[in-house]
Amino acid sequence: MNSNYKYIDLQGVKIAYRDYGSGQPMLMLHGFGSFSYTWQKLIKHLPQQFRFITVDLKGWGYSEKSLDKTSPYDQAEIVKELIVKLELENIILVGHSMGGTAGLITCFDHNIIDKISKLILIDSAGYFHKMPTFIEHTIAPDGTSFLLKYADEKILAHLVMTEIIFDPEKITEEAIEAYSAVLKLPDAKQSLINSSRQIAIANLPEFKRRLKNLAIKTLIIWGEEDAIIDNEDAFCFKHDLKNSELKIISFCGHSPQEEQPRQTAAAIIEFLELNIKIQPEDNNDNEQKALAAKQAKTSADLATMARLRRMKMRKLLDRWNPTAIMFVATLKILQVVRYLGFSTSENGWRKASQVYLRKEHSKFCLATFRLNCQAPDAPQPTDIDAVRQQIVKRLAAFIKDNAVFHWGINWKRFSAKRHHNRYVDIIEADFDRKGGLLHITPHFDSMNDRFPALSKFHRHTLHQQLVKKYNESIKISDKRRLISLKKRLTKYINATPSISPRTYLEMRHYVKRILNGTFIHFERLPNETGEELAEYRLKTPNFKRRKHPGGGLLNILCRVSANLKECDLWFQYHHIPVDGMPMQEMLEKLKNDWGEAGLFHYPPLSSKAAKPELFYFGNKIFRARVFCDFSAVLAIRKKLNEKYYSEMGGSVSFPCLMLWALTRQKCFRQHKFSMPVDTATFEQSGLAEERNITLMFTRPGKYNNPDEPFDSFLKFARAFNQNLFLTRMGKSESHEFLELCAITHPLFYSFTKYFMPHALKEIVGTVGITVIRNAEMFVSPMTDLQVDGFLAFGNCRIPTMDGKFAGAVSICGSKEQLRQYIPALQEATANIATYIQIPND
Repeated sequence: MNSNYKYIDLQGVKIAYRDYGSGQPMLMLHGFGSFSYTWQKLIKHLPQQFRFITVDLKGWGYSEKSLDKTSPYDQAEIVKELIVKLELENIILVGHSMGGTAGLITCFDHNIIDKISKLILIDSAGYFHKMPTFIEHTIAPDGTSFLLKYADEKILAHLVMTEIIFDPEKITEEAIEAYSAVLKLPDAKQSLINSSRQIAIANLPEFKRRLKNLAIKTLIIWGEEDAIIDNEDAFCFKHDLKNSELKIISFCGHSPQEEQPRQTAAAIIEFLELNIKIQPEDNNDNEQKALAAKQAKTSADLATMARLRRMKMRKLLDRWNPTAIMFVATLKILQVVRYLGFSTSENGWRKASQVYLRKEHSKFCLATFRLNCQAPDAPQPTDIDAVRQQIVKRLAAFIKDNAVFHWGINWKRFSAKRHHNRYVDIIEADFDRKGGLLHITPHFDSMNDRFPALSKFHRHTLHQQLVKKYNESIKISDKRRLISLKKRLTKYINATPSISPRTYLEMRHYVKRILNGTFIHFERLPNETGEELAEYRLKTPNFKRRKHPGGGLLNILCRVSANLKECDLWFQYHHIPVDGMPMQEMLEKLKNDWGEAGLFHYPPLSSKAAKPELFYFGNKIFRARVFCDFSAVLAIRKKLNEKYYSEMGGSVSFPCLMLWALTRQKCFRQHKFSMPVDTATFEQSGLAEERNITLMFTRPGKYNNPDEPFDSFLKFARAFNQNLFLTRMGKSESHEFLELCAITHPLFYSFTKYFMPHALKEIVGTVGITVIRNAEMFVSPMTDLQVDGFLAFGNCRIPTMDGKFAGAVSICGSKEQLRQYIPALQEATANIATYIQIPND
């Protein structure tokens, strides 16, 4: 192979390249941190009928070191000028990693695309869902780039290669010598740092749009164990490049051309439709020896190694203590156990909810307002009883048609599990002011509403006993109440004299149906208008005083207007079977089906009706509801997304901004937050009843540098976006943590909570935050873990009666916490611009 470089002046910079062979040109663009050396092994296995041109891109290898304009767009300008000056035609363009991005941008030029016949992308960058760890360290403002400035070049080269190469035996001394040699060149490290800062694409939406318009025939090659760019990106490229095919190479990392050159060459030869077989390796070849060593390993060992190296559970911890070390060690053991074949069909979040979300305050509530009471083709109800009957009938039909509601809960000693309900039963209930149950009226599913062995007397006495036993057990702890209530009712049925076995069985089934049904209770809104009516209709129901007596999913409060024409529905959900986003989608569907009686408005923020609401929920838990003006948050979000999309690694989200603003307040400054993440975007089934959530953990305060507020925010936003994407993909440490815990017995959860509380809090955080962007009203849950409270945000652009917009925030916590959190929240939303300080803003 000709090792001599040629040099050419392109864009005012001296560019080094190698050019040898004759025939159809194959132009090869290396990736970040690399140079022409990366193609040596691959070219050796390719047929020598091509003219191979390998370029050291601007600032890399033996090209002139440039400290500016090294972005993928700038590199594409270099490539285009090289094509023109060398008068290349019918090019096979090959790009690896960053070189793939530059190659794609080159293809966007309509004057150049006609000169390119085929495109080959090898583990290409471009989507930037995740910034590689070593690049993050390179550009970090906290001093970790010290490694690049002062570390031994061989150590640095080896560290980077351990990230890039999957099989450690493929890291050769020759490769380390080659890469360390270019790092020793003048300005090489500073050029690397500057290129790191320019690696992302400035206008990513435009890049993706133009990508979808490319018609060039493309081969996408990807290392299955790529730890730098997730292979989800491979499928994104395959989807967006319409004339493309994908080849995944097993047991291979980020550089298939170096780690698996034979397989990479075979894929290229097949793609180019060349009837050529790759010649066997020489027995003395180093790669052959490495291949033989790898073949001695089992596939299971390599697969386990891949997964264990991807998941670095230490990332879950920001602060270390002895119990935290023990906890992480336990997780690593569980990782090994899991990858040896032990698994569970339960989702990690769902398993955790069965233990930590069993209490009454763990339920969440969503509301929808101003629904039409009158059903289509039904007469206008003239009294409240007629309204109740019509609403119950309509709700029964709606619930029956939507399988996401068909859940119940079975209570056990250490946990509670969900189960499918066969019937849709609605139970009307009336309560007194103190929360005592007065009477019930069951409306059983029309599929099975007959109990032939039960007389009216039996039913009446069962209703009375259920009311009595409910009131007797009302003060029993939430974890034991349902079990106790069932025992009391069973004891009564067993003691009933002179009943047949059939009657006995039907009595037990009758009670079970009631306890697993949907409970609904009604209130009448006062005959008021304007702010007075809004104050009453927006008052958060205290479901603690109207508890669902059993294991049913839904507990509903219906507030009917004074004129009987409209109603507000507050749905309280048990969190073990379902989650917020799918339930909000169902409320939107309900509103669409029933229709609106008019537009819903919040009261003016300056009015009495919009003052913060605070009430005691029991178990030392208080709930608050606060109305806020989020216009400043939305305005700065728009500005950031227009100007700093690339620097943030994607669009900045509402929760990202709110987390940053909240942690600028003293009461939130040191807290770690836990945020539920809906995985629906990446689930293939698309079935609402199969959707799940997972959790994402973040401590925004660790990114704060008071001297550089804007750079600090950009760093946090980038980390947040990367973490969010990986969590949705099920590839983050937080998701892995939940999945590992899922394979344990519920006792493990209780053990860690009581004997390793500090480690558990350090991992999952002590404050919860959740957002359902379309919710008209979202009442926050409170788990057993988030001891410092929970914040729930709904729609932040609900119109107010004075022509403005506002959003409601629900907060759970102790009374002292809420007294601090309410003014902190108002301060955060009003002054968010001062916490970010966009340059020239």
